Formats: sequence, C-alpha cells, structure tokens
Amino acid sequence: MKDDFYRFFWVEHPFGMIVAIVLITLGNGMSKKSVSDETKFKKAFSYFLIALIFILAIVPWPFRHIIGRPLLPGM
Repeated sequence: MKDDFYRFFWVEHPFGMIVAIVLITLGNGMSKKSVSDETKFKKAFSYFLIALIFILAIVPWPFRHIIGRPLLPGM
C-alpha cells in the first residue's frame, strides 16, 4: 500500500495485535503445564514479555510521524 496511514491501521496494527494475542495464549498455556514451576514460569514470562513488546511497538503513539495521534483530542 502506498499510504502509510492506511497500511498501518489496516495491515500492521491488526496483524501485530493478532500476534500478541497468540503469544499471550501460548504463555497462558505454558503456565498450566505440569512441569517444574521455575521452568513453566520462565517460559510464560518470556512469551508475555515478547507480547508486551509487540503491543507497545504497534500502538499509534503521538511521536510517530504519519500515524501518531494526540494524547488529548482537540489539542
């Protein structure tokens, strides 16, 4: 797509959020396995951390050039 705004909101944002949902689901599944507590919580933490990074990277923050939105609408 040629327009950065539409590419972000129609392709990148939904895809990034779906990836984050999948990672959170995998992390939740890892925390329910019947292995040692240390192992399962380390794996779950890594999945949750990667999902958080995806979520923070794909949010339209105000400092992003084309796709950024103001923190307070109307200003």
